[in-house]
Amino acid sequence: MRIGYGISTREVIETLYKVRMAFNTNSVAQVAALAAWDDLEHVRKSVDLNRAGLEFLYEGLARRGLKYVPSFANFVLVELDRPARPITAALLKQGIIVRPAWGCPTCMRVSVGRQDQNQRFLSGLDSVL
Repeated sequence: MRIGYGISTREVIETLYKVRMAFNTNSVAQVAALAAWDDLEHVRKSVDLNRAGLEFLYEGLARRGLKYVPSFANFVLVELDRPARPITAALLKQGIIVRPAWGCPTCMRVSVGRQDQNQRFLSGLDSVL
């Protein structure tokens, strides 16, 4: 199951509704999300794991001389100073899925994963840079 949410002003939400996909999440995902949201221990653990993962990625990116945009989400925007598509394609060949950043041809979007996944991403990045 996959689900997300956003918090914003009425104007921004109304604009997003104009371009959202036609199908919403399914009811099972919605029930699971509400249950997870009510589980404060789970929420705290998730937030803590995400923060630790972001810090790990920040340190690894900085060691490699790469710039990034600090994030409060579960992903980070990385500036590559070169076209991102060849790099993301090379990572994909290694089974590492990252995305070029929409509207920023020299950036990629990297989701925070488990510690082993974050390390695998950084190792893969070393091999393609």
